[in-house]
Amino acid sequence: MRATIVAALLILPTSALADPVRVNALEHSCRSLQRIVAENGAAIIRYPSRNKPGLTLYDRYISNVTSCGNRQMVETMSIPAADTQRCRVRHCVPSDCDPGEPFCF
Repeated sequence: MRATIVAALLILPTSALADPVRVNALEHSCRSLQRIVAENGAAIIRYPSRNKPGLTLYDRYISNVTSCGNRQMVETMSIPAADTQRCRVRHCVPSDCDPGEPFCF
């Protein structure tokens, strides 16, 4: 059994074991942030709160729904970037469907 687990870990791609990419939104243009997320599949992006000065927010932003877990869906939102206050990015949110519904994963 242990050999099977070790073998499974050895064949995982190294990117799956690597730390996620982390960036500061205000150091990149919107296009650059979107490219970073697309190239890495996901990235943790930090940005200042609009409502509370001095508070830094962060979330994991994704390139597609396959980066989300079970019973999660993709939501598009806007975060500030170096060149705009409304950079469109996607992140995972809990799904509000019932498990018995079609297409509820």
